[in-house]
Amino acid sequence: GGERAAQATRDALAKVEVEVAGLRTTLEEAQNALKTEKEARSFDKEQAAEREETLRQEAKATPGAQAEVEQAKRAAAEAKDHATESLRQWRAAEEREARAATVVAELTAVVKEQRAKLQHKTRLAIEGERELRAALEEAVEEMQRLQGR
Repeated sequence: GGERAAQATRDALAKVEVEVAGLRTTLEEAQNALKTEKEARSFDKEQAAEREETLRQEAKATPGAQAEVEQAKRAAAEAKDHATESLRQWRAAEEREARAATVVAELTAVVKEQRAKLQHKTRLAIEGERELRAALEEAVEEMQRLQGR
């Protein structure tokens, strides 16, 4: 009886450990996506600034440059919108990462608790088995003593 309970607890513990490993992988993927998004956002800002500066320089040298200035303003506005969306996605990724870290911490606590319970049940089972063996040995000795009379 005690061994079955201990095995069932070990099986449940193994399943929880597999889930924790999966969550750790999800957390790592979220961190990598976050890093990639930060790099892309930085690159987009640099490109928009370079394009705006290039158009400014061209506007100085070109007659009828007002259209180019307007185009540069539109390009800058688009880059700003893209950067804003990237920032929103980055924040959402940070939130997912925080939630995953919380779940991993909670599952780690559950694993520790289950491990402690399993160790306690195992000790109780071993202790119960020892007591049963001692009682059986006592009964056998008593039977032998009675037969010896």
